[in-house]
Amino acid sequence: MALLVVGSVVATLLLGTKWGPTYIPAAGIGAFALFYVAAQAIERLVEVLVGLIPARWTFDKPAALKSLDSAIVAAENAPGGGTSKDAANAKANLEQVVANRTMVTFGLAAALGTVLCSYFEANFLAALGVKMGTGFGNELLTVLVTALVIGGGSKQLHDLITKVSKSNASASAAGS
Repeated sequence: MALLVVGSVVATLLLGTKWGPTYIPAAGIGAFALFYVAAQAIERLVEVLVGLIPARWTFDKPAALKSLDSAIVAAENAPGGGTSKDAANAKANLEQVVANRTMVTFGLAAALGTVLCSYFEANFLAALGVKMGTGFGNELLTVLVTALVIGGGSKQLHDLITKVSKSNASASAAGS
């Protein structure tokens, strides 16, 4: 959450200006294309960045999996080799590693998303047609919403875009 908040405030203060490029979709390109491309690129970058985090910070999923496998084998080959409690502890450790990793990857993706989308002045709410007033609070809100959408990842964003597109197509068909 700290990465999300810091990224959003920095993006709003430093990049929420008119000096960067403005995203205007080209003919034939959907209004959400930049958000999807940004989510894809950020996911790849976050994978690399998380790989650089020292294993001692409990993000070492392969080590946690190996520990769980060893504890299960030891419990199966008991007596004296291990207990189901050791396997349960190893499973809990693996779940914590996965939760830690998820939290950090989301925070990094959201923070990077705020910076990238603020630089391009790409606002997810505006792409949906929401009109926001001016001022720091409104700018921060739009940056936070965009960050949450980008941070959620490309699959979730693709699903959202598909739903919005179908909704728009249904509304257009009903209005015809």
